[in-house]
Amino acid sequence: MMRSRGRLFYGIISLCMTAVLLLSSAPVPVLAEEASNDGTVIEVGCEQDLLDLAKNCKLNSYSLGKTVELTADIQVYSPNFSGIPFFNGTFHGNGHTISGISISGKGSNQGFFRYLGNQALVSDLNISGAVAPSGTQENIGGIAGSNYGTISGCSFVGSVSGETNVGGIAGTNKSTGKIVKSTSRAVVMAVSQTGGIAGNNEGLIADSSNESSVNVDVLEPSLDLGGIDLGTLNLAKTVINRTNMGGIAGTSTGIISGCQNLGTIGYEHSGYNVGGIAGRQNGIVTNCENRGVIYGRKDVGGIAGQAQPYLEWEYFKSRLSSAKDQVQQMNQTLESLSPIMEETTDGMMGYAQILIDQYHGLMDGMADDMDALKAAVQSDMGNVKEITSQATAALDTIEQILSSYRADALPEISSVEDLQNFLTQMENDFHTLEDQFDTLLNQTDGLEGTFDATGESAEAFVDHLSEQFHDTSRVETIEAMLNMLDENVQKITDVMGQTSQQVEDLINSVDQAIRSDLDQLDHGGNLLQDVTSMKSAEDTDGVITSCRNYGAVEADLNAGGIAGSMNVDYEDDQEKDPDMSSLNIVTRINASSVVAYSVNYGKVEVKKDNGGGIVGLQELGLVYGCESYGNISSDSGSYLGGIAGDSLAAIQNSYVRSQVEGSDYLGGIAGSGATMTGNVAMVNLQSDGEGVGSVAGVVADDGGSVESNYFVGEEYGAIDDISYSGAAEPVSYEALMSRADIPAGFSQVTVTFVSEDGETLSEVNIPYGGSLTEENYPEVTPDDGCYISWECSRTLDTITDNLVITATNVPWTKSVAGNIRSEDGKDLFLAVGEFYDHTRLYLVETDGPENLPADGELLYAYSWYLTSEQEKEQDTLEGHFYTQGMPDNAVLYLQKDGQWVRTDAETDGSYLVAEISCGQPFAVVLLPESGISPYLMIGIVLAAAAVILLIFIIVRRKRHKTLAGQAAAESAVSEEKQPVADDDTDDGAEEDADGLLEIPEIEVEDAPEETAGEENSDDR
Repeated sequence: MMRSRGRLFYGIISLCMTAVLLLSSAPVPVLAEEASNDGTVIEVGCEQDLLDLAKNCKLNSYSLGKTVELTADIQVYSPNFSGIPFFNGTFHGNGHTISGISISGKGSNQGFFRYLGNQALVSDLNISGAVAPSGTQENIGGIAGSNYGTISGCSFVGSVSGETNVGGIAGTNKSTGKIVKSTSRAVVMAVSQTGGIAGNNEGLIADSSNESSVNVDVLEPSLDLGGIDLGTLNLAKTVINRTNMGGIAGTSTGIISGCQNLGTIGYEHSGYNVGGIAGRQNGIVTNCENRGVIYGRKDVGGIAGQAQPYLEWEYFKSRLSSAKDQVQQMNQTLESLSPIMEETTDGMMGYAQILIDQYHGLMDGMADDMDALKAAVQSDMGNVKEITSQATAALDTIEQILSSYRADALPEISSVEDLQNFLTQMENDFHTLEDQFDTLLNQTDGLEGTFDATGESAEAFVDHLSEQFHDTSRVETIEAMLNMLDENVQKITDVMGQTSQQVEDLINSVDQAIRSDLDQLDHGGNLLQDVTSMKSAEDTDGVITSCRNYGAVEADLNAGGIAGSMNVDYEDDQEKDPDMSSLNIVTRINASSVVAYSVNYGKVEVKKDNGGGIVGLQELGLVYGCESYGNISSDSGSYLGGIAGDSLAAIQNSYVRSQVEGSDYLGGIAGSGATMTGNVAMVNLQSDGEGVGSVAGVVADDGGSVESNYFVGEEYGAIDDISYSGAAEPVSYEALMSRADIPAGFSQVTVTFVSEDGETLSEVNIPYGGSLTEENYPEVTPDDGCYISWECSRTLDTITDNLVITATNVPWTKSVAGNIRSEDGKDLFLAVGEFYDHTRLYLVETDGPENLPADGELLYAYSWYLTSEQEKEQDTLEGHFYTQGMPDNAVLYLQKDGQWVRTDAETDGSYLVAEISCGQPFAVVLLPESGISPYLMIGIVLAAAAVILLIFIIVRRKRHKTLAGQAAAESAVSEEKQPVADDDTDDGAEEDADGLLEIPEIEVEDAPEETAGEENSDDR
């Protein structure tokens, strides 16, 4: 099978690439390497200087060898500034800022510099503004659209948006490009390949920092929804269609070293391949750190969203796609021959016949080669019988077409008409060949996973083809012959001559290359490098090493503290993961994808399945020497592990201490594992589902191996709740810590304080088994009317696991009642103020005041306390004291400095109300029911005195009248017996009237007279 695949790939690539490389070319940026170095210094100090520089740099050679010195800050106002087109010199920013740039025209490769050549150096330059072009919008950057040179110590502040390859510093950083010590503080938005520093990185990004937010808004669907039933839409394909976004680079096949991300990356439940450093990477990421929150739908990681290996079959897939395009170009060329041939003369027929003859031997050899290809494919049907059957059918068709061009099958060419017909047939045949190449290309998708030829052999083969192209002896011979043709047929003879040369070269090179590589396959077997150990992983790409993640990672599928997934990108449908289960275990773990010596401290939350402290889904590659201390959780998902959620590959010498919470298939190392060796787990597992183990929930039935794994814990066994001696077994914490290889992280636990919205407020490390002190808690300002409550799911007395404590705003409780009630069910005492919601008030009986008022009765006396201290210091509270319905007869006593003091209080229903210090003893005394207050007593006394006085006056008046009557009667008797002088009588009456305090004087004077008169009259 290996040999047939080799013939298939090499034969097709050689045929297509050799046949058309000389017929087509693609435009590339011209780097001005041949211009002279004149050492000119250009000073830029104002806007006009900048505009002049941009105008001059439309010529690609203008800036080579020149040095630009920015001498002042510049504000750009002109709408005519659309960036510096091509710069290949030295630009010293000298710490100055060029602000106000606004680039919005149509096109790609847009930025302050559109292109930076490979000899360009831009240093210490600060740019601010907006870069938001329209049109194709590819390669868009704040400082450079496409960078082939060096950007050092630069910064960009503002916004950058586009379609593909969009970055805060550079849209694309080419293989010769370097971005070092630079910073981006921007809002960066794009559909694919979006990065805080570079959208696409093929070169080097080092010691740079991103503070930009990347794709933090939802991408609106660009669909006309008129008349469409929304229920039929595939939202995953119409809304969630962003891919490859990272804090440093959207995609990276180069090197990212010593970089830091502080920005938020992605949008909740939206986007694929989202990472704190790189969205998708198969280069090298080393010594990088992420502290931003990372969001996405699928393949989301603290460092890389997808850690993709460089697989050899990917190389050939891209070449086959290119070959198909080249075949289409050949068809177009052949289609153009017909009108040209109609203008030819009879004189060219002989020479054309010679050209046709050149095909005789060449086509024979090609057909023979196709026979060999067919035989090779048929020779080993094995595991790919179904796939290769269609490929063989395609080769049959190709063989039939080529057989018609054998020497004995070619038609006689005796006229222009014959040649025209012949070319028409060739055109039709090439269309058929194109269709068959489509078939072959489709079948390669099924063979990709098992193709195992090395990249070196492929590169060598292509290099060999290139050498063959430089052998122009045959071309020169044919061209010399074609120069004898009439000018009217020059075009066709040129094309036929080139085609003849290419096909001849094809036959010479294909046979040699295929035989050489098939020999390697025969003797070398599996050519993929073994990466089951770190030694064999040295000097390979697809490596993430010595990285740290502190940021939270949230996704729907495949979320990891370091990498969301380690597999191959499924470009046709991002919702699918390539099925690697058909590959043998050796092939999977030998792929060049490595995550090593990296540490995760951030929490990982996955809505559905596959969440891990290091990697969510590990289809292939190696995880080696990693540590994870972040908690892993899913509301309802499965396949969660301290290192990997679902692993089909190798995990070695890694350590985890965290909490894993979810539904089914939870493990300290892996939810589902394959090869696990030398790992240590100390994990708190929270699950009520199946497949739960302190090392792994489940393990692959075949192909993997489990050796020398240990765990601390008693609740669950190692694998599916069963431990295995020598493979996965328990160990005590003390015994574990006696080992020299245990990392320092196992001797302490981390307590993280977060706000209600999940923002980290502070972190503190305490010894394993320790507790928190008041100094460990950060200061947080509460909302109005609230206090801060620190919420945690576990007790804080003895801490043996990582904890997250959340600061929550809780409204103050306004009153607290004591624990004792009266016989009629009323609270004896209530304190009014601001209290924690869990505060309780307890009353303790105490001795009341000794010197009570006369007949006073002690109703109750208590001291009291609260179960928690108040958040706010208060001198006094408002106390409410129950009086058993007799507030008018009750008085309040408070104890001050050990003495009971009678205290004034107001009345509120059945309660006395007064201010009281926290915890101050109090007593309520009832006076007798007759007891009257002093003020009332005074009032009563005064009223009684007034009544007594009135009674006295009335009594006196009546007495005076009685005495006056008696006196008058006596006076009448006396007058009858003897004469009495009038003066004496008047004086007596006056004297009596004076004795009556003048009040009865008016009436007393007349009354006796009337009485006397009456009496005298009677007497008479």
